[in-house]
Amino acid sequence: MNLDSVAELLLAEPEVTVDTPAAAHGHWEEDGVHLTPAGQQRVAAAVLDALATEPGPP
Repeated sequence: MNLDSVAELLLAEPEVTVDTPAAAHGHWEEDGVHLTPAGQQRVAAAVLDALATEPGPP
């Protein structure tokens, strides 16, 4: 499975989506799978930002 293709598909949807690879760019452990602590903080900040900008129920 190509995760870049899945991310592209999800980002094209109207629902709120967080581009975690973009948020974590350059903040991966040497194994290329796990985020560094700084990467985890960047992803968490991106999630919080998305939640803060999403309009609530009417």
